[in-house]
Amino acid sequence: MAAHLPDLVIRAGLLPGGAAATLFCPGLGGLPPARAELLAALPVVDLNAALLAALPRRPWQAPPAGATLFAADPFLRVADLLPRLRQAGIRRVANWPTVQVHDGGELARGLHSAGIGLEAELRMLADLAAGGIEPLGYAASAEAGQRMLAAGIRSLVLHPGPAVADWRQRAAAGAAMLAAAQALAAEGAVLRLHRPAGYGAELDAAAAAVAGCVSLG
Repeated sequence: MAAHLPDLVIRAGLLPGGAAATLFCPGLGGLPPARAELLAALPVVDLNAALLAALPRRPWQAPPAGATLFAADPFLRVADLLPRLRQAGIRRVANWPTVQVHDGGELARGLHSAGIGLEAELRMLADLAAGGIEPLGYAASAEAGQRMLAAGIRSLVLHPGPAVADWRQRAAAGAAMLAAAQALAAEGAVLRLHRPAGYGAELDAAAAAVAGCVSLG
């Protein structure tokens, strides 16, 4: 079992008494909680605009553990983003939601052809790291995690993809996350597991193999 790290919660406001456990994503406040995981990964809400609007207000006494960004956004400029993050006291950013959850479908092909894919996420995280922001890299496969490691991003969150109704597909996703966790831990990654709503015991083995978990709250 991996050494324990604090579990993190992605939410629109800070956890009561627990800023250190929150990944700030103000755009979630406009999404129905039961569908937030799915809708956040679709082009129906501008999570980045919501974050940029909220940062100057600093709606906290102590800064949260970090913030989330749609890192493949072709209109997001690091030069504009970095000073706002620093002024708000944000020192860590995760690439959530990630385009990697669209793997293999028509939407995924369209995003890739438009240059909105894992490569764009990697560039954004690397640019943020160069500006002094710690990247928390979401990876939906061992291969994606290895590409993160090659880019110098060692703190990773494994994402099994959205939960589906078929338990066999959820079990296969859990097995893939366990295999990815074992492979990436052997390469020195510091790992957490994203636990989307709709999964249950299928992710327990993978969760036991990583240092902590991330969920929506």
